[in-house]
Amino acid sequence: MRDLKNERPTESPLAPAAVRQSMGCARRLTIRVLLLVGLAVAGACETTVERPEFPEFTYLHHPPIPLDVGRIAFEEAYRSPLTAPNIEHLFPTSPAEAVGRWVADRLVAVGVRRLARVTLLDASAVATRLERREGIEDLLWVEPNERIDARIKISVEILDETGTPLAFTTAEVARSRSLAEDLTLNERDAVYLELTEALMNDFNATLEQNIRDYLEAYVR
Repeated sequence: MRDLKNERPTESPLAPAAVRQSMGCARRLTIRVLLLVGLAVAGACETTVERPEFPEFTYLHHPPIPLDVGRIAFEEAYRSPLTAPNIEHLFPTSPAEAVGRWVADRLVAVGVRRLARVTLLDASAVATRLERREGIEDLLWVEPNERIDARIKISVEILDETGTPLAFTTAEVARSRSLAEDLTLNERDAVYLELTEALMNDFNATLEQNIRDYLEAYVR
């Protein structure tokens, strides 16, 4: 019987020294290539798209609306779900932020008593996928593939010292925009900003008129 413990391993005829050396070099070269590829991929993943700085919303260029109240309170009853199909949280300036700026810039308390309570009831922007054309037309045309429906609803109440409502008005506006399928992230942001601006222009005119119509006794 052969004593396997004392028998020295024999060198494989398929891997002489030169071949083994060549295989080792090949393995080292492969590892280096893989490392370089990994670094290149990592560098590509770290590339970020710079977002432009958009102007802030302001309404100080409009005359203030003086109210005969001692205090103005802005309450946000609407809470964005922060998930699809709602996308208002992705806007450079959300409708809720724009409304808050409007209230701060345009409504002024000039009285000593009573409260003006401004409540944000809706400030949503909802994305809806649009159907695409079938066949060859789908390849020839860049068409809208998404529609954004934005909406603002707000109420303004005048309350006495006990919290009893004395006067009340609301304003509700809506706007929509269609987005082409090939827009970049920055181009989408520009559309969102334009939509918010158009929505707020409607809101500004509507709420100011309603305040003057229905809260006339408290406008100074």
